[in-house]
Amino acid sequence: MKTYGSTPAEQIVTLMKRIYDQGLTSLSGGNLSIFDEDNNFWITPTSIDKGNLRAEDIAHFNKTGEFSGNHRPSSEYPFHWAIYKARKDIRAIVHAHSPALIAFSIAGKVPNQRISPVYMEICGEIGFAPYAPPGSQRLGEVIAEKFAEGHNIVILENHGVVAGGPDLITAYQRMESLEFAARTAIQAQNLGKINYVQEEALINEWKTPQNLNPLKKIPNSIEIQSKREKLIEIIHRANKHHLLFSISGSASARIKNLDFLITPHGIDRVLLEPDDLVYVSNKQQEQGKTTSRMLALHSEIYKQHPDVQAIITAQAPYLTAFAITNTLLDTRYIPESYMLLRKVEQLSLTDTIRSPEKVAQKITKESPAVMIGNLGIVVTGENILKAYDRLEVSELTARSYIEAQILGGLKPINTKEIQRLNWL
Repeated sequence: MKTYGSTPAEQIVTLMKRIYDQGLTSLSGGNLSIFDEDNNFWITPTSIDKGNLRAEDIAHFNKTGEFSGNHRPSSEYPFHWAIYKARKDIRAIVHAHSPALIAFSIAGKVPNQRISPVYMEICGEIGFAPYAPPGSQRLGEVIAEKFAEGHNIVILENHGVVAGGPDLITAYQRMESLEFAARTAIQAQNLGKINYVQEEALINEWKTPQNLNPLKKIPNSIEIQSKREKLIEIIHRANKHHLLFSISGSASARIKNLDFLITPHGIDRVLLEPDDLVYVSNKQQEQGKTTSRMLALHSEIYKQHPDVQAIITAQAPYLTAFAITNTLLDTRYIPESYMLLRKVEQLSLTDTIRSPEKVAQKITKESPAVMIGNLGIVVTGENILKAYDRLEVSELTARSYIEAQILGGLKPINTKEIQRLNWL
């Protein structure tokens, strides 16, 4: 697994660039900090381009409070201090002005993470802090109060979001995950009533690792290494295009028979390297790794469909808006969408967790993708690139569908043309 730099300053620079490149904050907005076990405090500077920070730009206070750095620290450092004082377990903070969470902030609302167990597991309960002037002591007090209640993410009224964690990448993952939840919830408003996950037993089953017995010998060859590299390349591309995020989304590729590679659980998708993928064979897996929550479903699909060579499950925001409203993703509006996806079946989260064989049965050549309620989409392909193509097209189709509704309605391709497309 890759890292975000060896020093706190390097970690802050690298992660701030990711936040900026992902469109989660502006050139001058947002700030990051780290407070280590020796009471050293690093924080982003004020009025410096967030997209081009260098390690020497990061402001530093040592344990005696002595300052060093080329620039003044962020004007919002008081609320960072306040959080660290309130929660000794928090060692890193991310503050961002991400668009969807800003929307909730100015609407005076908090995203309901119960739209999916994915967000419940990563984000936990979300706090809401009343408005206070930026940089003020009062702002620090109202935010720290919410963190002291046990929240790891707090929406700031008319301001933005703050996330904390034991390290910077965990804090970032919480913030990015909630931003995707917010995007999904906003788009779902255009489709219908949102369904929330209420059954606690089902949520606990989702959180339970699906690890298998250890595999004594891990096969290796040029072909297997090539599959590892191709799968990682696609995972990184999917993250860049906002189809996967932080530690969410799973991808796998068949090696032979029922042997396959699958993404691990809990490792940031941007940091994944080929050797991080988990080799699964005959109900056994690589030792020392935690497999994806989707292991049982991927295994069942490979078992039932020898022609399937790759699978991706994703919580892309427009698609997941369909999943949380039980809205049919009709592909008959765009030739490319229909030819690649045909009919997208819908199944429940309960079936996916408790009866994955039922979901696998719905996968056919005429239905290579399945929508899972409160989870997202499962796409399959005869190779890794084909599965990714279907994922990309399905998200674009979902987005176009929603935006066309806003414009006044949709006009499907006529039946005769659909029949012609069936022959292509």
